Amino acid sequence: MRISFGRAAAALILSASILTVGLNAQIALDPSAQKAKTKIEKIGQNRDVTIKTTAGREVYGSVKDIGAEFVTIRDASLNQEIDIRYAEIKSVEKGDHTRAANAKRASDSKKATLAVAFAFGLLAGVIVLLANIKD
Repeated sequence: MRISFGRAAAALILSASILTVGLNAQIALDPSAQKAKTKIEKIGQNRDVTIKTTAGREVYGSVKDIGAEFVTIRDASLNQEIDIRYAEIKSVEKGDHTRAANAKRASDSKKATLAVAFAFGLLAGVIVLLANIKD
C-alpha cells in the first residue's frame, strides 16, 4: 500500500492546522481565576508579588511568566521557579508585604531542625533537673 506524496502532504497540513487551532484557542477560566490572572497581568513580569493560594500557602517572589492557565513565580524562599494555576490563587498583592525586601525566611527544613533541637534541649534539661532532685 503506497500513499501518494500529495495525500501525505495534505494530511500533514491538516494535522498542523488542527494543532495550531488547538494551541491558539482561548482557555476559559472561572471568574476568580480570571480575576487573579488579570491582576497579575496588571502587575507585570519581573515585578515582586505576594500570592496566597487556596491551600493556605503564601508565595513571595517575582513574576517570570504569565501563561494561559498558570503563572510562573521565582520564589524568594525556595530560590526556584514554581508554577501556580490561576484556579489555585486566593489573592494577589503587588510587592512583598510580609517581610523586608532583602530578608530571607527560614525554610521548613530549618524550622523542623530548630524544633527538634529545642525539644532535645528541653528533654536534656528535664533529665538534668530530675538527676539533681534525686541527689
